[in-house]
Amino acid sequence: MIMSKKVLIILSVIAILLLLSSFYFFFLLNRKDNYKGVSGDISSLCVVRRDKSDALFTCNMLFLELVADNEICISGIVYNDKSESKLIKICDSKEKYQYGEDVVSLRKLTPVKVSMKYVFSREFDYDLESVVIVPFSKGYLSRFIEEDVNSIITYLSSNTITKKEDIEFVIPEKGEGEKDVKKEAPEGQEYIKVSEVLANSFDLCPVESPFLDSLKQSALYIEKIKENRLDEEYYAKNSLLPIVSSEIESLFLCDSAKNLGYSKSCLRGIDTKVSKNRIPHLNLDFSRVSFGNNISPQDMYLLKQLSYIYDATLGMKQKDSTLFQKYRRIDETIINGESFNESVLCALGKVYSLYLKSDKSYSEDIDALRGFLEENIMNIHSPICHDILGDGYDSIGIYIKKNLYIEEYDPSMNIYNRCSNLRLVTLENEK
Repeated sequence: MIMSKKVLIILSVIAILLLLSSFYFFFLLNRKDNYKGVSGDISSLCVVRRDKSDALFTCNMLFLELVADNEICISGIVYNDKSESKLIKICDSKEKYQYGEDVVSLRKLTPVKVSMKYVFSREFDYDLESVVIVPFSKGYLSRFIEEDVNSIITYLSSNTITKKEDIEFVIPEKGEGEKDVKKEAPEGQEYIKVSEVLANSFDLCPVESPFLDSLKQSALYIEKIKENRLDEEYYAKNSLLPIVSSEIESLFLCDSAKNLGYSKSCLRGIDTKVSKNRIPHLNLDFSRVSFGNNISPQDMYLLKQLSYIYDATLGMKQKDSTLFQKYRRIDETIINGESFNESVLCALGKVYSLYLKSDKSYSEDIDALRGFLEENIMNIHSPICHDILGDGYDSIGIYIKKNLYIEEYDPSMNIYNRCSNLRLVTLENEK
């Protein structure tokens, strides 16, 4: 039977409508709402409440910058409890922003809560109606510190602190790069042995901060830290080992001595050798800096030497009279190597900061380091870099950002880094 022309037209129209509705519902299910004024999708990082006509985003952010011109732009790192984060910028007209005078003067990485209300304008588009910015109370930090303290307790309760004799590596010769880890040194080569835990790690951990009193395991934590601290006699008698020593036992002893109040260990201040032994200005290819917690054998070798120069410059006793002449070897090793860790870069910054106190020409070196770190603020892991970032950055925010990384610290640096972070953040929290 031949289908009538009228029926054929009706069936064709129905088929077209079904096809169009299928496309519509497919698009609806896979749609991405457009929230104007925000760079990038942040729905997975914030708490989102929607109804028919509006949406409210509540986000945790590490504040970076607020610029008020024809419109207001706020930038920062938005993060969630799953250690996910994203650098974003929110821009819109001035009348839509609500914040106090305290927000204008915030340091970078200060933790804030940002609430953004959107109103529906047309299909899949939402216009920004208001932005409210409120700094967090200090109590917000307790969850992060509790996790770190518990981690340190767990480590100390389940490990015997001994030196690992099998972690050794070859000191690079002039012009050489990193060597493979080996158990036996070839004839004529020298090894560096890395302690499982750096001896002065626990000297950096806070034990007398009022903030620790609120923690569930504060008593056990304080007990464990005190058991593993070095006494003042260690700092007095164990003057700096020669730079060619075969062990890395500690790093930046003057920092940990200061934290314990052992002022006599580094009494002399900036050593006169600063003026007599000028180190060269920076000659680095910043593109070879490796971010993250993976510290290579060559990185540890460089950290040891830079730590030695730093402590000796501050006046700690030393046994190596050719200390500063050997700085050029460090410089050559960094220049000729394939890459070097961010912690080495920031250790360089600590040394250059000491020279800057007596020679302002080193300000360009520090500015270059700081500028590079600021450009890569999302990638920084090492607490050594805090000293280079300076007072313009919030210690609590740096601490929170560090907790956003799932990657564990290198074993030999684990307690050192955790204690360094805890010390910085508890000092900040008491201000």
